[in-house]
Amino acid sequence: LVGIFINYGPVIVEEIANGELFSYKDMNRGSITSAPLIVLINAQSASASEVVAGALQDYNRALIVGQTSFGKATGQNIFPLDPAVDMLRTNQQKENEEWGYAKATRMGLYRITKQSAQAKGIVPDIELLNIETFPSDYERELPHFIQLDSVEKNVYATIGAPLPIERLKAMYSPTSISVRLSELRDSILTIENQLNASLSFEKSVKLLQIVHKLYDAHGTIFDEAKTLYTPVSKQFNAAQLLVAPYLEKYDHQFTTRLLHDIELNEAYQIMLDFIGIHQ
Repeated sequence: LVGIFINYGPVIVEEIANGELFSYKDMNRGSITSAPLIVLINAQSASASEVVAGALQDYNRALIVGQTSFGKATGQNIFPLDPAVDMLRTNQQKENEEWGYAKATRMGLYRITKQSAQAKGIVPDIELLNIETFPSDYERELPHFIQLDSVEKNVYATIGAPLPIERLKAMYSPTSISVRLSELRDSILTIENQLNASLSFEKSVKLLQIVHKLYDAHGTIFDEAKTLYTPVSKQFNAAQLLVAPYLEKYDHQFTTRLLHDIELNEAYQIMLDFIGIHQ
């Protein structure tokens, strides 16, 4: 996927358990487009998606927009502990789940900068306000997470010219709707944290009533969103939509969600500024 957008070169460095290092490269010269590119990420962007976003950021090939990603740059194998299982034929046997399983970390991943995104995540070039009503989870919050530092590995990459990040940051300002949603989010999370504390029944009921009203307000604000674009179905899907009514219904629901996608709308505005600078 990275190779579609870069000419050629290393994408990621892998370190296996015995300390050996391997670099994975895009071996095919050429790319499908040199047009401005934006990649959207948030705390739910993890693992392979972080490899793609990190590599495109390191090559100065894409502007990364959103919130810091999850921060998973390790790979694991899960082994059944059932002694009757032959590891060479695990796909042909059904293990006894009562024995449990062991999860072993077998490798760590590093960006072409030789630094790892493990527990750090990919930090966006332009950060959007978080409007989700649930708290973000990260790899670093998991018990026994592994910390990776850096590696010494020669990687030879042809890095593109720096992107106009500071100029785009100066041009960007969150919409009033995203500001309101972010403030509501903070209020909801504050009240939900209070509900997790030891409170009287009466106090809990009052807080629940408040948080329910905030959730209702959060939902109605999306209806006010006026996007700068009009989403349409891809031509590739046109024939598929004729196959079954539910596909057409799903497509309509999907394009309607895009029409009210506030973060996508802000990224679209950033993209217009990005294109304007390129022109």
